[in-house]
Amino acid sequence: MDDQGIAKLMTISLWLESARGHCREEPTPSKRHCARYRWDTALELRVGKKIHYVLGRNISTCGIGVLSRAGVTPGRTVELRRTPEDPWVGCRVMHNTQSVGAYRVGLAFEAGA
Repeated sequence: MDDQGIAKLMTISLWLESARGHCREEPTPSKRHCARYRWDTALELRVGKKIHYVLGRNISTCGIGVLSRAGVTPGRTVELRRTPEDPWVGCRVMHNTQSVGAYRVGLAFEAGA
């Protein structure tokens, strides 16, 4: 893995560490194989050349759930970061569910981020 890939994995690890101070999102055992942690954090979601400002809701080693004003097509590759100092982390849109005033978007971290 190159230096950029390592930086992205380190970024995800830092995000997870900041979220682990909260209670788990759901009790054990869960239908999910990755424990989710609550993580209410402002993020930037880049879809092509457009940047959307989203709110992180939960995070796991597998991915992250966000709330967005814009819907994103499932299967699409997008990028995510918390601050301009963070590298863009590659994700795949797993689901996009319309809710009241927002979309709940599930993102899976891509291999090598």
